This record gives sequence, structure tokens and C-alpha cells, in this order.
Amino acid sequence: WILLLIIALVLLSVLRNLGVIYDSMARLRQFQPAPTKLAAGETLPELALLTLSGGSRSLSDFRGRKTAFTIISPNCSSCHDLLREIAESNPDPDPLDRTVRERVIISVGDSIRTAEFVHQVRLREDIPILADRDNGVAEKWGINLMPTTVVVDQDLKVVRQIFGVDGKTAHQATPVASL
Repeated sequence: WILLLIIALVLLSVLRNLGVIYDSMARLRQFQPAPTKLAAGETLPELALLTLSGGSRSLSDFRGRKTAFTIISPNCSSCHDLLREIAESNPDPDPLDRTVRERVIISVGDSIRTAEFVHQVRLREDIPILADRDNGVAEKWGINLMPTTVVVDQDLKVVRQIFGVDGKTAHQATPVASL
């Protein structure tokens, strides 16, 4: 009986440790960039975007220049950190390519809250801020992790995606591929 008791205790200990390992791996998985529907070299799918003042904009308005589209949500604390960083120090839109000069902010949340926050951090007025009211960023681009920056070339072809920000320094870049 003692031998069976020892074997049972060892099995319980192993099972408990497997649960701890599984929980740890699940927590690590949440920090990995979520896969998106965008592939390097693919033309960025069109979205129906509105300016915060109610006008409409098209992605084709940005054709002809390298552009970084930064997707945010007003409910995301990392997005707030990123907007504060942009407002205070205006970092390069793409830390891996200094020739990208154009930045466009696309908000996937409430445009009123976005406008309030943009005003609060005193974001430069020459940075376009657009609202995605049709959920195209999630449906067409497959982006659900905020903030994410999608860098495109002058033909609106995806060059890379940058996931997240640490709030103090440049973006943590994860190239999809280099063209």
C-alpha cells in the first residue's frame, strides 16, 4: 500500500506540474503577435475610413508615398502610450526604414473617445486620424492586436507590420518580410 501511495503522489505531482506548464505556455501565447491576413508584397485591402470630422478618406489617397498606418483603439492603454510618444517626440513611423515619413492613425474604436484623447495628448494636426467604423481592420486586414503599425510602400504594398510599443522607446519591430 505504501508503494501505491507513493506512486499516486508522484502521479499527482506530475499532473499538477503539467497544469502549471500549460498555464505558463498560455500566458506566453498571449504576448505573441497575432497572425494577420496581410502578407508582405500584398496590396493593402481598401477600407471605408472616416475623418474625425465626418469626411471620408480612401487608402488610395496615400498612394505614391511610403506610409505607416498605425491602428489603435481608444480602450487600449498601449495605444495611449504610443500616441503620447508620437505627440511628445514624434519617432520615425518605421524604425527599420527612415525613408517612411507619412504616418496615419486609424482608430477602431469610438471616434468621440479617440478625438478626446488626441486632443488631450496634443497630437500634431498634420497626422491624419481616421476612424474604421465598418470593422474593416479586423475583417479585411485580420488585425486584432493593438497597437499595430502596417508599413506600406508607395504602391500600398505591405512591407512589414510592427506589433506593440513599450511606451518609452521605438516600436518593437517584427518584420513580416523585406521586399
